[in-house]
Amino acid sequence: MADHRLDRARGATADQADLIFGGLDRAVFETLNALAGRSWALDSLIALALDNVLVKAGPIGACFFYAWYRGGDATESARRRRILLVTLLSLLLIAPLTKTLSESRLSPRPLVLAEQGYVLRGGALEEAPRARFRAMQTGQAKQRAEALRE
Repeated sequence: MADHRLDRARGATADQADLIFGGLDRAVFETLNALAGRSWALDSLIALALDNVLVKAGPIGACFFYAWYRGGDATESARRRRILLVTLLSLLLIAPLTKTLSESRLSPRPLVLAEQGYVLRGGALEEAPRARFRAMQTGQAKQRAEALRE
C-alpha cells in the first residue's frame, strides 16, 4: 500500500511504474531466455560460468593477488592487506549462508515469474502475466528446473 502512495506522490500510478520498470526487466529476461535450450554449446558455456567455481572465482582471485602483492610503502601494503583479510573472512562467513538460503528458501526469480501468481489491482484480484521460461539443456539450472517441475 505504501508503494502505491509513493508512486502516486512521484506523479506515476502503480501500473505506469510497473510498465516502466517491470516491462524492461521482463523484456530483457525473455530475450535472453529465448536463447536457452536451443544450442547445447551455448547452454554449456553459460552452465560453465554458472556451475564452475574456478571460472567464477578466478578473476576475483586475480584481483586479490594483484592487490596483495602490489608495490608501495610498508604501511600502505599492511593497511591494504588487513582490508583484504577482513574481506576474505567475511566471505567465509557469508558464502555458506547465502548458498544455503538460495538452495533451500529462495526460488530463482525467472522461475517465480513463470509460475501462476496474482496481483491486487483496483481492489480486485487478477492473475499476473506469466513470463515464458525455457530451461537450459545442461548444468545445474537444468536440474533445478526439472526438480521444480516434479
